[in-house]
Amino acid sequence: MDKPQLQAVLNNAGRMLTSTLDLNAVLEQLIVEIKTLLGATGGSVFLLDGNSDKLVFVAVVAPDAQKLVGQRLPPGSGIAGWTLQHRQAVLVDDAQNDPRFYNQIDSLTGLTTHSLLAVPLIFKERAIGVIELINKAEGPFNQQDQEILETLAGSAAIAIENARLYDELERRAEQLSILHELDRAVATSLRVSDIFHSFSLHTARLFPYDWLSISQLEGEEIHVLHTIGEDKQLISLNPGISRKNSAAGWAISRGQPLLRHHLVNPTGFASDEPLLALGIRSSLVMPLRVKGQISGAWELGSRQIGAFRADDLDVAQSMADQLAIALENARLFEQVRAGREQLRLLTQQVVSAQEEERRRLSHELHDEAGQMLTALKISLDLIQTDLPPESSAIHTMIGEASELTDMTMDRLRALARNLRPPALETAGLNPTLEGLCREFARRVPTAVQYAGVELPATPDMVNIC
Repeated sequence: MDKPQLQAVLNNAGRMLTSTLDLNAVLEQLIVEIKTLLGATGGSVFLLDGNSDKLVFVAVVAPDAQKLVGQRLPPGSGIAGWTLQHRQAVLVDDAQNDPRFYNQIDSLTGLTTHSLLAVPLIFKERAIGVIELINKAEGPFNQQDQEILETLAGSAAIAIENARLYDELERRAEQLSILHELDRAVATSLRVSDIFHSFSLHTARLFPYDWLSISQLEGEEIHVLHTIGEDKQLISLNPGISRKNSAAGWAISRGQPLLRHHLVNPTGFASDEPLLALGIRSSLVMPLRVKGQISGAWELGSRQIGAFRADDLDVAQSMADQLAIALENARLFEQVRAGREQLRLLTQQVVSAQEEERRRLSHELHDEAGQMLTALKISLDLIQTDLPPESSAIHTMIGEASELTDMTMDRLRALARNLRPPALETAGLNPTLEGLCREFARRVPTAVQYAGVELPATPDMVNIC
């Protein structure tokens, strides 16, 4: 390939790499173009997973090799791992006899690797992945192939990072949108069950999880309040978990998140045993913080190793803080509601006591004082009848005393009626109200019209209120 042809190919490849910001599309176009350009029968693009330091197959073009996408190479494994670590290109004519060769990939695909060319992807002095070609159709790979691939790798690294940055910006924008929706959802909920439901739904949009639990700190024990996941009977709600022997306790005690990429028994925490039984292999635990205090923890678990990343921690902590504030608001609301209910019951008891005392006084005035005054009135009338005609002064005095007795009886009857209308017990609420209106109209020169309906018998508390 002469220089004009090479330059044309490189220019075309450069335009192709910058034509889209879709990372998957960039990777697929990249490996297809390179494979065709250099006449290889197969090719792969590996990217470095910063959390595990493993190389991940992200794009593969070869017969029956698509099953490799997503596979991970242990750190430093194979010629690709060596290329990444040493940041040097590798050109091998007989891969099977190279001590760096990792034959597990051939075992997965059924292919046999003969010649191999690997070049590191380097962006700003940082190795981010590897491009690897195998089995050139016309003889082994040569130095010109290596130079072409190194040139393309430089452009590819820039395109990959641009696409990554674009994906990251979109991901962050989506995260912020979901966080805003979550804030609105939990801020308007005052029932704990509604808060848990909203939180679980929004969490699923941000993090892939197979298990979710929310726990609350009570003294030195941690109580699980809510769980999402299969076989929840393995982890019952409200068990007393020791703060010192659980992942949630670790996060609560330190006020820091606990990110574990690969759970292997024993983990050092007894609380992990049920999770391991469910097949959980990675975990993220966040402390719930409110008003400068740690109130509990929120935990996610996944059956996938390395499901959660270090750069997820900021978003996860924001969610944890929103959850903690919402739960605290719900707790305070419940306290106010319980206080109001207690006040209502106390008020009801006071009113009941008042009404009972009214009933007692009414009966006492009517039955005892009223009878005594009636007896006094009769006695005065009898005395007045038996007086001789010449005792006019005494007759007048007894008459005045009798009139005073009548007035006192009238006032006692009115007082007893106001304390507890007798009709309330004998006739019911509607006739009592009608009678009170007639009595009011009689006392005050004002027309009063009353319209009511017969009601079923109601308790005293309804009648008197």
